[in-house]
Amino acid sequence: MLIKTKAIVLSSLKYQEKGLIAKCYTQQDGVKTYFVPNAFSGKKSNQKIAYFQPLTILEIEANHKNKGTLNHFKEIKIAYPVRPEFSGTVKIAGLTSKANVKITDIEGNLVHETTSDGGTIEWDTTAFGKHKVASGVYIILVASQDGLDTTVKKVMIIR
Repeated sequence: MLIKTKAIVLSSLKYQEKGLIAKCYTQQDGVKTYFVPNAFSGKKSNQKIAYFQPLTILEIEANHKNKGTLNHFKEIKIAYPVRPEFSGTVKIAGLTSKANVKITDIEGNLVHETTSDGGTIEWDTTAFGKHKVASGVYIILVASQDGLDTTVKKVMIIR
C-alpha cells in the first residue's frame, strides 16, 4: 500500500556496497524498516545517506507491505531542511524568556550556546561564530532559567 507520512529515522545500517537498511518511526504506521538500494551511489541519488542519520525527520512516500518484510521508499524529503543556498540565520521562537539554549551535533559536541532574549534566539549555523557547521542533524536543547522546563528540538543542515 502506497502511503505518505512523516517519519523519524531511528537507526541505519550499511548493507553490502551501496545499500542501506533504515529503521524509522512513521506517523501513520509506527516502526517500519526500509531497504535503500543506492544510498551510497553518488551525489545525484535522491535518497542521500545524510537523510538517514538518527533523529532526522523525513517526509516519505513509501510502499508498505505490512508483512514483516523490508519496505521501499518511493520519495524522500527532509521535513525541515536548511538548504545549501541558505545564508541567513535559523530563528528559534516560542522559548521562555532567559531560556538556556545549547545546540549540539548528533554526537553531542557543543556547537553553539546562548540565552534567549524575549523568547527567541537566532543561530547563524556556525560553530561558535567561526566556521559553518557540516551537513547533519543538530539537536537544540532548551531549558528554562530555573531548569524545570526542558524541550528538545532538531534541525537538519544540508551543505
